[in-house]
Amino acid sequence: MKWPLRKLVELKLAFESLNSFVQIVAILAAGFWAFYTFVYEDKIKPTAGSPTISIQNTLEKIGSKGNITAIKFVSKIHNTGTMRVRFLAYSLYINGFKVQSKDQAKLNSAKLLAQVSKKGSAEEDRYFSPTAYEVLYRAVILLQGTAKQAKGTIYLDPGMESSVANVFFVDTKRFDEVKASIQYTYTKNQKKEFPMAIQEETRKNSPYSGLVYAQEVNEDPKCTFESFECAVESAGDVSLSLWL
Repeated sequence: MKWPLRKLVELKLAFESLNSFVQIVAILAAGFWAFYTFVYEDKIKPTAGSPTISIQNTLEKIGSKGNITAIKFVSKIHNTGTMRVRFLAYSLYINGFKVQSKDQAKLNSAKLLAQVSKKGSAEEDRYFSPTAYEVLYRAVILLQGTAKQAKGTIYLDPGMESSVANVFFVDTKRFDEVKASIQYTYTKNQKKEFPMAIQEETRKNSPYSGLVYAQEVNEDPKCTFESFECAVESAGDVSLSLWL
C-alpha cells in the first residue's frame, strides 16, 4: 500500500518533533545531573550539615630534674566532617592529685547507692583516695573573629589534622597524678564574628573549679555542645601517673 505524499510529510514532521522533544529532555536531564553532581554534591551538601571533629589527647614525661618533672600535653584534632572548620578558641586545664590512705578502711554502701541513684554511676576505693585537686596549669586562647586583640587563626579542611602542644612542670613530691582536659570552640562559618570573653568556673563543688574558658558575649549563644553552626567540643580527661 502506498502512502499519500501528504501523509508521508506529516509522519516525517511528527518524527522530527518527537526527536526534538527527546533531545530537549536529554539535555535537561544532563543539566540536572550536572547540577546535582557538581553543585549540590560538591558545594551545597558539604556545607549543609554541622561541623564535626575528633580529639585525641596524650600526656608524656619528657624530662626531670630532682623532684621536678616536665610533662608534655599534646592534643590532636582531626576534621571528620565534610566542610572546612574554623577554630574560634580553645582552653586547656591541668590538675594535680595526691593519693592518701584512708584512716578507716570501711566501705560505705549507702553512699555508693545514693551516688548511683543520683548520677547513674559511682566508684569507691577501700584504702586510698585522691586529695582535692590543685590547678597546675591553665590556658585559654582566643582566635581571630572573637575579640579585637585576637590575631591567630586555625583552619582545618576535611580529613586534615592539626595539634596543640604545651609543656608544664610538676613537683612529684607533692603530686602523684595529673589530669588534663581541653575544650575547643569551632564553626563552619569562615567569616562571621563570634564575640567572646574569658570566664572562670568558680563553683566550689565543681570538678572544674578554676577552669578558664571562652564564652560568647551574646545572650543567645550560637556556640554550644549541640549547635548547627558553631560547636563546642571536649574530649574526656587524660591522666598520667607520676610514679613511673
